[in-house]
Amino acid sequence: MTLQPLEIFATIGAAYRDVWAIRRDLFLLAYVPALAAAFAQLAILGPYIPTLRRVMQARPTPDMDPAAMAALQVDLATAMVVMLIYGLVWIVCGVIFAVAWYRRTLLPGEQPTVAASLAWRARHWRFLGRVVQLGLIGMLVIWVGGVLVSTIGGAVLTAAGGGSGAALFALVLWMATALVVMRLAMVFPAAAIDVPCNLQRSCRMTRGRAGALFIIVLAAVLPMLVLQLTFELNLAIAMGPDTLYETLPLFFAVSLGQQAIAFIGWALLASALSIVWRTLGRETPEGVAVPVPRE
Repeated sequence: MTLQPLEIFATIGAAYRDVWAIRRDLFLLAYVPALAAAFAQLAILGPYIPTLRRVMQARPTPDMDPAAMAALQVDLATAMVVMLIYGLVWIVCGVIFAVAWYRRTLLPGEQPTVAASLAWRARHWRFLGRVVQLGLIGMLVIWVGGVLVSTIGGAVLTAAGGGSGAALFALVLWMATALVVMRLAMVFPAAAIDVPCNLQRSCRMTRGRAGALFIIVLAAVLPMLVLQLTFELNLAIAMGPDTLYETLPLFFAVSLGQQAIAFIGWALLASALSIVWRTLGRETPEGVAVPVPRE
């Protein structure tokens, strides 16, 4: 069977219309995970804001005072642990919402309630496993690219202009990683609706579509990233960067705004991949099985 190209712009437009059309469900399914993520940001990152600032503002040099270097290393280790813990909590909140949103989009007859959508079930473990699996694959691609650069690419980067060559390589490596992940992304809607789909099947479904999927996902996620950065930047300009974190209520309000934008991005991404899942399922010989909804 000949696979037809994905209708990129039609898919992007359909994803935005889908999210807008069921915006009430978006609020109902997202507000508890978004609140939980904002509280986690407040509770986990809040006490360590000074440490995180010192790490971001640090400019270590070879002749740096040993005591200052030791203090910076402690700050760096603390920041890494804190960010890892927060990242794990944020991913769990995102998985709860993403599974509910995929099911709302792909199984509209199910009509999940807020309480039912918050219950952690086997499908959530499968979905989380896929997130970890694709994250590790992405890290492997980046590691392999780094090894290639360190072994055979140093002279090439130097000839290409040093810093500019390194920046170009970083962009190419990021795009290569994204394209690999796009080939495997169909495991996410499958895990949410209890349909068996391994990495090999996802690769078959998306053969020749990685570039189109990359554009679709970028169009779903990038506007929310820009909106989030604009939100934070405007607040920082209006109130001062230090003021945003001086009081817990203000910190929580800023965190809640960030999470609201992030979860809209989750919804747009899930809607776009759901549309692609349905489209590619119609084009593959085995089709896409839709299970009887079960809890």
